[in-house]
Amino acid sequence: MKTLALFRHAKSDWDEGVARDFDRGLNQRGRRGADLLGDDIACAGTHWDKILASPAERVRQTVDLAMPRATPIWDERLYLASSDTIFEVIREHAGNA
Repeated sequence: MKTLALFRHAKSDWDEGVARDFDRGLNQRGRRGADLLGDDIACAGTHWDKILASPAERVRQTVDLAMPRATPIWDERLYLASSDTIFEVIREHAGNA
């Protein structure tokens, strides 16, 4: 059976003073949350064949902290994507999986 797991980036930093939303990183709470997410993934023994993710900075930081050995496929279409776009990206990368 195929399994699709979705998760959102950890808490981002609104006080960072960056010009673009895309460039906002995680705040301290978000870094702790990403670490906890990584612990939960490890405890569950979860392994993903593919990770599709937006290249937004807060997403990159979340993935790096939660799954440091992961090699995500960064797809710019996932940033602020509609559900239709998300499913399109998933279908494109699913292959025979």
